[in-house]
Amino acid sequence: MNVLITGAAGFCAGHLARRFKQITGCVVWGVDKSALKDSSCFDKFIQCDITNTAEISEVVRTANPSKVCHLAGLARGDDTLIHHVNVQGCNRLLEAVRIHAPSARVLVVGSSAEYGRVPEENQPVGEDWPCAPEGAYGSSKYAATLAAQDYNRRYSLKVMIVRPSNILGHGLPEIYFAGNLLRQVAAGQEEVGLGNLYPKRDFIDVADVVEAYLGVLDKGVAGEIYNVSSGRYYELANLVEIIGSVSGRKFSVVRNQALVRDREVSLLYFSSKKLEALLGTPPAVTDLRSTLEKMWRTVCAEAGAC
Repeated sequence: MNVLITGAAGFCAGHLARRFKQITGCVVWGVDKSALKDSSCFDKFIQCDITNTAEISEVVRTANPSKVCHLAGLARGDDTLIHHVNVQGCNRLLEAVRIHAPSARVLVVGSSAEYGRVPEENQPVGEDWPCAPEGAYGSSKYAATLAAQDYNRRYSLKVMIVRPSNILGHGLPEIYFAGNLLRQVAAGQEEVGLGNLYPKRDFIDVADVVEAYLGVLDKGVAGEIYNVSSGRYYELANLVEIIGSVSGRKFSVVRNQALVRDREVSLLYFSSKKLEALLGTPPAVTDLRSTLEKMWRTVCAEAGAC
């Protein structure tokens, strides 16, 4: 079985690739525009721009995958570029699959940002909540979701969409709250600069996310959307307290205005009941302290601070 993973240099891709390699007979192909620091979790890697029609078409033709996991995307930066990568990249991948691997099962990784603002009384948010994303990232991921569903309707492509909540685990980039905080603490900073600490968010361990992705690929209904979440929420201030405890470091928090988001949403968490019904398993219960402790040990070791 050949599996193609886009966004191979990203946070989740390595975790997903390592899990696939545990499956007998699975050959894992990785694709990314950037070179990989460590390609050991992939059997084959191709450097490719997914927004280039000819390049991604040749990759799909060569890999001939039976499963495709589309993780590639851009979360920060210029709005035009975000839309180009997230929307056109998805469209061109889907077209390549339609032409060269029409029987493949395809997982498109969307985002909980597609929902936008949701009144607290309507949370946890289910997949049937009408999307009203704000900003380039959320709107571009929603456009990619619509494209995926369109390919299912028009061409019967076996494509499923997942919307993960806030993922935690080894390799979490510094652009995200926990990744940023851990690296500042590991660097020995006595004052760490953060944005707002009052928002409450739904966090899930990357190991649970990977298992959900595999489950949806195997059992998911084509054209359907599945939340991948814990169904619980924590205040960001809780993460600060836990990281202080597991690190054993003393630090104070100062407000970094550059990290303060306009129109910050105070509460956002999601229902995973649809996924649970599909897989026949109870919801993933992320032990936040255990997850952050493992992340701390890794970040600390990488910084040479342990």
